[in-house]
Amino acid sequence: MVFIKNLGNILIISIVIIALILIVVIIKEKKLNKRIRKKNWNAFYISEIKKIDKSNPKKILSSINKITRNFFKEAFKIRKFTGYSELKKFFNRKNNVKAVEFCELMSIALYSKEKDNNKIEKLINLLIEIIKTNKIISKEEQIKTEKKSKNYLRNIKIFGIFKKKLNSK
Repeated sequence: MVFIKNLGNILIISIVIIALILIVVIIKEKKLNKRIRKKNWNAFYISEIKKIDKSNPKKILSSINKITRNFFKEAFKIRKFTGYSELKKFFNRKNNVKAVEFCELMSIALYSKEKDNNKIEKLINLLIEIIKTNKIISKEEQIKTEKKSKNYLRNIKIFGIFKKKLNSK
């Protein structure tokens, strides 16, 4: 009987506790999402390269290939990735010498039967240099920089251009 009388109070207290837990979880989730947005994706790719298992040259090349494809897709907005020969042409047009060299070495390494550890090490170093020099810009950062550049151009005043014409009679 006493339990039945207190059942309503117990339910209310448990609902309040669950609601408080949900509020705390939602706040933590928002903070984590902000951290993820601010995360340096270039550092993520470099850490992925350092995690590669270096015991088997074929596995190393496939891992490098996967990381490279993902990075080039994000950093250079390359949607269709056909091969390194096409990428080489793309980077030639962009005058990106390191990326051109990387594409040449990668195509040779993927299609040759010999897997030389020195060439693989050079590939890894080149990829790290490319990742360090070409920052991935998120959509939010891109929108912010576009807004800043538009506002900057609005504030520039060139003498004589924005002056009102005088009425002459």
